[in-house]
Amino acid sequence: MIYTFITISPFRRSPLSLLTGQTSLSTERIQNVLLAYLRLLTADPNIATRLEWATTPLLQLRAHADMGVKLLCILVIAKQQGLSEEKRMELEREWIGDVKGTDARVFYGKEIVLVDGGCEFRDKWIDGWLLPVHEAKRETECELICT
Repeated sequence: MIYTFITISPFRRSPLSLLTGQTSLSTERIQNVLLAYLRLLTADPNIATRLEWATTPLLQLRAHADMGVKLLCILVIAKQQGLSEEKRMELEREWIGDVKGTDARVFYGKEIVLVDGGCEFRDKWIDGWLLPVHEAKRETECELICT
């Protein structure tokens, strides 16, 4: 079902094709697209191969200043290419450097917060190093809702 939808969506060429040609992209927007990309690969590990999504755009984001963008790129590359944990960690050291103490905040969407009897939407940022934990929790919550 996901594959059928993607083949008729702007993601057909790659989720990163949505960023092509845009000159002033916010870090939040780039991270949002990368997180969607990661989630697609989690739901359908072979989709990138079937649709021939190149890793070149991901490799180009290596030069991005934001550590969260770099970390998401690494996670997407590792998932898309089926890299071992050791290889993924090697990429982290190569792209990010010493991961201990390196802040890699990731934009995780919006959340509704109650404020003075009302509510408002606020940006939700998480520690990127804990992204797999947040994603596992999100997936479990989704499964509970769907059953």
